[in-house]
Amino acid sequence: MARNPATRSTRATLSAPEQSLWRGFLAWSETVLALVGSDLVNATGLSRPDFEILVRLHEAPRNTLTQRDLGELLGWSASRLSHQLERMETRDLITRVDTGTGRLRDVGLTEHGAQEIGEAVRVHAAAVRTHFLGSLDEREKQVLTALFLQLGPRVPEILIRPEPSL
Repeated sequence: MARNPATRSTRATLSAPEQSLWRGFLAWSETVLALVGSDLVNATGLSRPDFEILVRLHEAPRNTLTQRDLGELLGWSASRLSHQLERMETRDLITRVDTGTGRLRDVGLTEHGAQEIGEAVRVHAAAVRTHFLGSLDEREKQVLTALFLQLGPRVPEILIRPEPSL
């Protein structure tokens, strides 16, 4: 497998400041994600993957997306998404319907799924405010917002390129 030239470096290891920044980022982000996920599952029984799927369907026109579009929005492999959707369909959170066009399927919220996500968005918002936003002052929020807006266009293409169709 050919290496991406952007990932090559003349340095074998991270410098001490680079390592400190990287480990600090990982510790902080993983802790925040774990705390938000814990609040969500404890209050609603929904996992983070459940929530990520349900919220995107909740925000979609007619609460429906194609399975391909949903996978692209999440940045997930077709296999990962299919297995997650199978589990959610079993729990009556979503439905999948063949569109009649090749292997395309529409994924939609069930009535039960709509009720679950209605409560979950409130729990999620409170958890994000508590565990992420609550740890930042206004200046830090502004700095992070500016940084994320600046970095957004620099996301490597490999992370946003959709996987082959389902």
